[in-house]
Amino acid sequence: MKKTLTEKILSIIFIVIGVSAGLYILIAGTMTYFEEKEQESWILTSAVICDISRSEDRNDRYDITYEYTVDGEDYQNSFRVEDSRNTHLLGDEIKIRYNPSDFSQSTSITKSSVSELLVVIFAGLGFIVMGLIAGGVFSKFRRKIFHLDELENDNDVQEYTYKYPRDNGKKSNVLRTLLPIALIVAVVFGSVYFSAQKQKNEPSVSDRIGEFSASMFSNGYESYFSTSDIEQEFRIGSLLDMSCSVDTEDIRIDYCIMKTGFDASKLYDGMSLPVSDNTYNGRKYVTAENDEMFCLKLQDGDVVIYAASTAGQKDELLRLMSVLGYEIE
Repeated sequence: MKKTLTEKILSIIFIVIGVSAGLYILIAGTMTYFEEKEQESWILTSAVICDISRSEDRNDRYDITYEYTVDGEDYQNSFRVEDSRNTHLLGDEIKIRYNPSDFSQSTSITKSSVSELLVVIFAGLGFIVMGLIAGGVFSKFRRKIFHLDELENDNDVQEYTYKYPRDNGKKSNVLRTLLPIALIVAVVFGSVYFSAQKQKNEPSVSDRIGEFSASMFSNGYESYFSTSDIEQEFRIGSLLDMSCSVDTEDIRIDYCIMKTGFDASKLYDGMSLPVSDNTYNGRKYVTAENDEMFCLKLQDGDVVIYAASTAGQKDELLRLMSVLGYEIE
């Protein structure tokens, strides 16, 4: 059975994509492994995490910036980790290696991994095999091995072979090829459009901070921008988008807007309350109190609130939380 022109073009596209992707993975992965192997001879030392930020090109990854000192000179570099693998905080100490010939060159990978190389090899070969299968190369080999083409050309066999009607012209084949592509493009553009519209209708970070500040001011409290202070205090670096705080002798409220809801969860989970007596776990918040203090932490999407007051000002703090739209039991 001969392929149509459209089927031939698609076969070539699948083969090119699969083989190209597989070769790229194999070459890049192998080069990375031997580069890491060579860097094992670099000098091992300690470094300190000085910043954590969302990757600009991949929102599901973090850029971890570290600082190290060689011969009295400070140097900085960074590495990237996935969301689920990020356990770093500002001030954490890690092991790195730096180039003895160029102190500014360093790596957070202190030992090469053979297992990761094997994963790369299998992934590269997998893409190549899938590209060949999708392109019909293996099917062609199978037909030659079992002489299927000869059978189809045999006149005696053709007399007893039911011939399915062919498509009604090239136009039908082209439409059937283009329709799935058009649907995929429509779904992608539709998702992008509605996402853009949703972001357009949502208030900006500065507007939300402004609303918090205005609410506190109307209730008799002066607030201030506390982004740099919160970054250092909770050791979260650039994952914090913006924060505003109220801090008096009796009441403190830190209103923090993180880059993403995932970052907010990390901050919320990492916040430890200063007291542990009579801890109450609620839906999105935790409260704790004793005879001297009342504290709470709360997460709502990308917002994290840390608040504390003296025992006598607990009701006032709960009232302020209610003003912000959070009813605390």
